[in-house]
Amino acid sequence: MDLLAIWNVLNEGNSRRCLTENKIIIKPFPFSHSSMQAFLNDINLQGIGKSDLIFKILYEGYTPSRFGGTNTTGIYLIVNCNTNFTQTILDVMREQMLDLKLEFKCLIKFTISL
Repeated sequence: MDLLAIWNVLNEGNSRRCLTENKIIIKPFPFSHSSMQAFLNDINLQGIGKSDLIFKILYEGYTPSRFGGTNTTGIYLIVNCNTNFTQTILDVMREQMLDLKLEFKCLIKFTISL
């Protein structure tokens, strides 16, 4: 499946999209999704079907502080998969956040490339 076909399957949702010659860049509106699952459902990622894709995800996580406020961290994640995109991304992200002891705050950038 080429990028133009993937572009046509994806929903705009609460985000802006950009198609370049070798990748699709999706930038969600700030704090429009409370979880990665909500974002993936919003853009209809499951509608893509089978294809070898690389997902590059930049998101922000936080560690609640017992003294008030939060400590935020930008996290970059690269996921290679060819089926069941949603579950693979969520599993890898959940494992990464558990290792870093973080909670999801917001999604900054989501890139799909071949």
